[in-house]
Amino acid sequence: MKTHSLKLGLFLFCIIHTYAQDNFKFEGDKIYVLNYGMELTECETDGTPISPLNTIVANKGWEVRIDKVLSETDQVVIYFLRWEENNQKLVLRNKQLVEKTINIPAIPAQKDGLGNITVAAVPAKTKNERVYFYLTIDDFKKGVSKKKSAIDVQFGTATIPIKIRPGNDEGIPFDFNGNFNAGVGLSIKLNSFHGINIYTGISITSVPVDEETSNGIVTSATNAGALTPTIGIIKEIGPVQVGGFIGFDYLSRELGQNWIYQGRRWFGVGVGVNIFDVSGGARGGNTQDP
Repeated sequence: MKTHSLKLGLFLFCIIHTYAQDNFKFEGDKIYVLNYGMELTECETDGTPISPLNTIVANKGWEVRIDKVLSETDQVVIYFLRWEENNQKLVLRNKQLVEKTINIPAIPAQKDGLGNITVAAVPAKTKNERVYFYLTIDDFKKGVSKKKSAIDVQFGTATIPIKIRPGNDEGIPFDFNGNFNAGVGLSIKLNSFHGINIYTGISITSVPVDEETSNGIVTSATNAGALTPTIGIIKEIGPVQVGGFIGFDYLSRELGQNWIYQGRRWFGVGVGVNIFDVSGGARGGNTQDP
């Protein structure tokens, strides 16, 4: 028995790990952090290495954003966030790695054969240009991860695959149904607790009722609208979410007064790729610490 359980656990781990690798998403509006020190090559915005070739050694923990992903050349073009200039070393780092000053030489005036100026001179000037570097897509997946804040607040919808209503000795029967949508709710993601989300929401849902559960108020099986407050905990394991929920359903008027599950708690459990579907969340800033 233990051997079978171990094999099953290993099989599920391999599926989750493979799914996570194949479904890695590049998000240009997010901040990423280098997982370890690595060598990076400076490039143009199209991924072409600059001439002469320039490589740097970037340190673990440096923060970057994605400029673009070039699937045809297997490249991720990135740029560093500006460091807070607390000392001269960081001022120099910003000039070398974040934004370079480009000197544009003067263009002399053009004259005709009589010495008349036909094209005015253009004075020398400078401009600042963002500095880009590239990694291969595989190196990015292995060596860079999304920056995590202590808490992320997100809005979205929770879908609960299994909803269980426990029975009791007073004639309330055990019941369950599947694929229940808890509606729009608020999720507080506690990143310091390894991807645990606390979900809470209240919404209008649809619940099944019949003659037995309504004490004869309805004569055939149907669905009725309910006010449903819900609270739960969702744990993220790679791309997979495992959730546990508690909620209450309240029907209105005479049906609610006779429905045997009115206000009784139910339990929801689920394992899936998308139990909580995010519709909005926190975004990062534009500078990084030393």
